[in-house]
Amino acid sequence: ALDPCADDHLSLITDAADRWDDAVLIAALLAIAPKGLRGAIIDAGPSPAKDQWLKLFKTLGTGRLDTVPNQDNDGSLWGGLDLTASLTANAPVMRRGLMVEADGGTVMLRRGESLSPSVLDAMVEALDTGHIRTEREGYSTSASARFAFLLFAEGGPDEPPPARLLERAAFRFGLDGIPLVCFTEEGDGEPTRRHIERAQSLLPSVTISDDIIGSLTS
Repeated sequence: ALDPCADDHLSLITDAADRWDDAVLIAALLAIAPKGLRGAIIDAGPSPAKDQWLKLFKTLGTGRLDTVPNQDNDGSLWGGLDLTASLTANAPVMRRGLMVEADGGTVMLRRGESLSPSVLDAMVEALDTGHIRTEREGYSTSASARFAFLLFAEGGPDEPPPARLLERAAFRFGLDGIPLVCFTEEGDGEPTRRHIERAQSLLPSVTISDDIIGSLTS
């Protein structure tokens, strides 16, 4: 274990602490404006830092957090015709898919580098249009599916996350190698749900000049 007081570890600890502070800020920003920022790519395998960051994000978030499977073998992602409800109503009743259920919240993808093409297509459609179209059993429907995403990439440089999601993520950061000593004690400087709600109330009044936009995009 790293000794936080040892001189030869100070630079490593300082760097890790800065990375953790950045990760906390990103969690807060995603909680404030999830639909506007769309999401984040997080390079992180199983670790206490990953668990702590997810705990913080769940505490700050004001919407649902749903896990999206990497494969859609049973159609739960898209939804479809609910046969039992349709027979009861004597009319077609569509079953809501997972992405429609996640409307207004956040979806989480584990091992995002192994997403199937159909799941990736659904993610891109929802992120670009805010809707999911379902065509099953001869029936078609469209429903709101506006959410942010957290994609955890565990494959390393040899298995990069999908480029189509990289293009749509506001942030990419890593949590590997951040020791426990870097985690802020609960209530000691970390944002709270109250901070997030206050920031959300102020968000409509925030303006950005063309010069700042140019600097950010140049």
